[in-house]
Amino acid sequence: MAGGLPGLREINIVLSMTFARDTQFRKFCAYGFFKNLIFFEPFLILFLLDAKLNYTEIGLLIGFQMITQNILEIPAGILADSMGRRRTLMASLLFYIAAFVFFFLSYSIFGFTAAMFLFALGEALRTGTHKAMIFDYLKIHGWHNEKVAYYGITRAWSQRGSAVSALLAAWFVIVTHNYRMIFLLSVIPYLLDFILISSYPKFLDGSKSGFHPSEIRLNYNRNMHEFFYSFKKPVLLKTTINNSIFSGYYKGVKDFLQPILAALALTIPVMTSYSDEQRSALVVGVVYFLVYQATSYASRKASAFSKKTQNLQQALALSLGAGLLAGIISGLAYYAGYPALAVAFYIIIYLLENLRKPIAISETANQLETDIMATVLSTASQFETLFSALFSAMLGVIADHFGLGIAIASVSLLVLVSAPLYLIRNNKAVISNVA
Repeated sequence: MAGGLPGLREINIVLSMTFARDTQFRKFCAYGFFKNLIFFEPFLILFLLDAKLNYTEIGLLIGFQMITQNILEIPAGILADSMGRRRTLMASLLFYIAAFVFFFLSYSIFGFTAAMFLFALGEALRTGTHKAMIFDYLKIHGWHNEKVAYYGITRAWSQRGSAVSALLAAWFVIVTHNYRMIFLLSVIPYLLDFILISSYPKFLDGSKSGFHPSEIRLNYNRNMHEFFYSFKKPVLLKTTINNSIFSGYYKGVKDFLQPILAALALTIPVMTSYSDEQRSALVVGVVYFLVYQATSYASRKASAFSKKTQNLQQALALSLGAGLLAGIISGLAYYAGYPALAVAFYIIIYLLENLRKPIAISETANQLETDIMATVLSTASQFETLFSALFSAMLGVIADHFGLGIAIASVSLLVLVSAPLYLIRNNKAVISNVA
């Protein structure tokens, strides 16, 4: 049932696992569901275009948010490991709420920049922290072998939240005739998540809780030593680069699906008596709802997909190439005047990101101690956000000069051409199997 309670089949799958579907499991799922009720997300690019920003300004604005997040993520991960993950997450939710309010009140690029800065603070404090809590919980209960399945299901609930969010946001836009109110409405689920996180058990704060400056300094030095030692492991470095390349690409290009959907909406003979904005809202809402339902399914199937490959590294390598190829085809299809075909291949990028994420996170966790999980995951995410900032800025500049379709195809091709240099060098067994 879309956006509702799990179906009988999913319940049977969960019960067949070795982990318990207990209260904390439900809280993990609920957190992801509420976190992804960001009503403005399917309309952010359209909102900024409506505010008279061009693609270059939008790409740079997204890049600014990513770079700011990049700078803050390692200190944020250390903060989470040293002083408590619950407090860190609760602080991140407050920064998100402040960002939503700034978006609602802003009418210029300066106000949007301030909003993006606050959003980056929230992202930096959140990234890696909740995942570390999940994997710590699994280790404590002896369920560490179920990381892919457990995280996959919690991520599936996040995608359900996105699906519900898309439909509600579309309805809000159709009723209010503008995008601005959906920023204010996004505050409500984040307040609910704030309350939810405060109810998490204290042992999920990690083993390094405390606010004494001397202890924080000691933990910082130890974390940094363990971090650099961990990244000397070739498998961990390989996993991090592979995951960061595609996730950075995904984050950099994903929102540019919105103008393609808006173009598609104008070719469909529905709601012809309504404004272009309202027709676009309907198509965007319905398509994003279907996309997130599909990505929810993809997250749940991550474990099954990984078992069909020789190892998790091979699963990551194959999906990386497939996703970038889909981006090239999508961009060329849009340039050729086939928005429906462009949307279909764009959706493949969404599906593969959500299929890959539980695999990549689980493979990373296999190489780590949970005490520094938030630090390492936050640092891995720093690579991801750096790639994302670069790709979004490139896409914006190319789109203003040559069109959005050429921009998407060009960025996708660039990543595809450069990525195998790493994969061939470090994944010879994978490449030979693909060949």
